[in-house]
Parts: sequence; structure tokens; C-alpha cells
Amino acid sequence: MRTRRLLLVCLLACLVAAAPVLAQEGHPLKGSWLGDWGPNKTQRTQVFIILDWDGQNITGTINPGPDAIRLQKASLELQQPAPPPGTPAQASPPRGGGAQTQGGAPGGRGGAAQAGGATGAQGGGQGQGGRGAQGPPPPLATWLVHLEGDGKDQTGKTAHIVVDGKIENLGLYNRSLVGTWTQGAVKGDFKLTRQ
Repeated sequence: MRTRRLLLVCLLACLVAAAPVLAQEGHPLKGSWLGDWGPNKTQRTQVFIILDWDGQNITGTINPGPDAIRLQKASLELQQPAPPPGTPAQASPPRGGGAQTQGGAPGGRGGAAQAGGATGAQGGGQGQGGRGAQGPPPPLATWLVHLEGDGKDQTGKTAHIVVDGKIENLGLYNRSLVGTWTQGAVKGDFKLTRQ
């Protein structure tokens, strides 16, 4: 009977220890991204991007196939927000890692952004149940994305592509990239969703 209990406890401990490992998604850009870009709401171009992380660099392809565009530059940078006015500056560095360029590993393993910053004021205010005045929640960090490659315009001439955006809904599997897309002389907005 004691052996069964010990075995059951060990099995449960292994399952609890394995849960965070199984939940780990890896790099925030890794995966297939589908969406569109264009200079206005009526002129849109479908885009499919595959991004990968090899442990050191972000690599990828825009519209894989016969006319695939290999990315020449790719970077992901963590931009920490400024603390709200009236909040004392933090002495320790923010959690979640520093700025990364050229595909550096964001925030260590897993790449999940963590919000730094101070919390709302907490004190023993009169008539408020001892909680004091609550300030707004701290602003979240922003993950900035930069991609570059050379494609072709509608006439077949080489057109440099520059994509600058940010990751939205980082905690979701189907997170989005939104921002500006410049292809040659044409500039527009884009939205891609991870598939």
C-alpha cells in the first residue's frame, strides 16, 4: 500500500514538473503568418510569411514558392515602456530580457514578454477599505519586428521590402503582427496572424 502511494505521488510530481515544459512555445515569431498589406482598404495583397528561429538568428521567407522572397534582415526588439508619471524609477533592470537585434534571443527561453513597471499605489486611505487610491495598471512592453528582403514589383523590377511592426496579443497562439509595409515606392499597412 505504501509503495502504491509513493508511486502515485512520484507520478503526480512528474506531471506537475512537465506541465511548464509542454506549455513552452519557443520564439514569439516562429511559425507561419498569413494576412495582407496594401496602401488602402481596397488595394490589398495577400501575404504568407514563414519565420524560424535557429537559436541565434531569425530566418524566413515571404510567399514561399517559385517567387519566394528570402529575408535578408530580421530582428525582434523588446521596447520597455516609460514608467507612468509620478512613479519612482526602478533600480533593477526590467524582467523579460533586454533589446535584441538581428534575431537575438528575446527574454531568454520561451520569449514571452513580461511586463515590468510599478504597480498602483497602495496605502491605508480613509474611507476606502484600507486599499488607498488605485492607479492604472502599468503599460506593457512592446515587441518590435523589423524584416527586409528584395522582391519584385508588378513590372518585374527589384523592389526592396521593409516591414516594421509590433506583435499584438503575444500571449495568444494566434498572435498578430501589425505595422507598415513598404515595397519599392509603395507604402501601406499590414496585418498578419500566426496560423
